[in-house]
Amino acid sequence: MFAFLQEGLYPHLINYFHIDSDGGAVALRFGCFALVILVSYLLGSINSALIVSRLFFHEDIRTKGSGNAGMTNMHRVFGTPAALLTLLGDILKTVLSISFSFILLGGMWCLREDGSFDPFGSTFSFSFPAYVAALFCILGHIFPLYYKFRGGKGVLCAAVAMGMLSPWLLLIELIIFFGTVALSKYVSLGSVITAATYPIFFPSLFKVAFSGLSPFGEITLMTFLIAGVLIWAHRENIRRLWHHEEPRISLKRRKGEPQAPVQPDEEDYDL
Repeated sequence: MFAFLQEGLYPHLINYFHIDSDGGAVALRFGCFALVILVSYLLGSINSALIVSRLFFHEDIRTKGSGNAGMTNMHRVFGTPAALLTLLGDILKTVLSISFSFILLGGMWCLREDGSFDPFGSTFSFSFPAYVAALFCILGHIFPLYYKFRGGKGVLCAAVAMGMLSPWLLLIELIIFFGTVALSKYVSLGSVITAATYPIFFPSLFKVAFSGLSPFGEITLMTFLIAGVLIWAHRENIRRLWHHEEPRISLKRRKGEPQAPVQPDEEDYDL
């Protein structure tokens, strides 16, 4: 089982297609890599709020409340169960994206010398394709192919990816996120600060886990790209924060006004 988690289907595909040259093996790997990118982006483009609103309520969430196809507006219009289903859908698409990468190209987990699982060090994946899958799932969420490239902020997708690839780092980032939100009352500020600290804490925690070893350069690059994409997605929030115009978050559902617009002092935030 651990061997499969390490290598994925790739070596089995080499045997299945009887590839006996280095060039053929490289071409197959690039093909698998391209497939990971495509599948991750297409999965990331799925909007859970639209699916839930149409499937269970026969409505388009974009015509209700604030018009935002996100979890916050789902909560205001259709209530907590609908919001939780939306949350579950966004989590699932990220899990599927990275799991597909693991299945195809392996996770490259660091095991102990006896092959057993280390609950700290072995939870860090060395798999470059897995980080690329995370990046493209986030890009799909922010720029969805099916919805004219207008999506959410990608924060939830990034958090799920972090939990799968480096869960101890996610714990640190959650502390930063909730601490910032508790102090500032701005979810957007918490998201931006958490994204900015991701590539800073990643190599530091990696060195702690592996006795001073530095992570692969290409994986570190992926953490910077993910952070950059998340911050860029919050560019309007940053502008409003700078000018003291950013509204605070509110998840209150105004009874009797299921389709009421968001109030000026409420942040309609789609993770």
